[in-house]
Amino acid sequence: MAEATSAKRKHVLIAEDDPNIRTILQFTLEGCGHQVTAVDNGKAALETARKIEPHLILLDVMMPGKNGLEVCYELKNDPKMEHIPVMILTATTQASTKTDDYWRVRSRADDFMSKPFKSADLIKRIEKLLSAGYREKGDGQGRLRI
Repeated sequence: MAEATSAKRKHVLIAEDDPNIRTILQFTLEGCGHQVTAVDNGKAALETARKIEPHLILLDVMMPGKNGLEVCYELKNDPKMEHIPVMILTATTQASTKTDDYWRVRSRADDFMSKPFKSADLIKRIEKLLSAGYREKGDGQGRLRI
């Protein structure tokens, strides 16, 4: 994997309660040259995101405390955080319930990806979210800017 130049180096927050998946995600993103901070629960994800203001946040859906959709909802409703792209990672393979669908829409996540996934696919989607011009801080709407 090509290492990002210092100008392209981005800070990514990973919130994943499974230590094996968390390690794989961290290793993959660091291999692409990104700085990574990893936490294992939703509460820590919120606290850490507000502290470090990362360029991208990866959230597992099922985590202790607050789940990833709840964390995303809180971040997207915070004027200081709403501009940060959020990708939700989910292992849910069953048909979603109306409650799940409600939270997916309400969370305002920028992307969803099902586990298991191929590293190359994950990297491609992450790089798209991190690309210049995807979002501008202070957009005020938390929406894609083209």
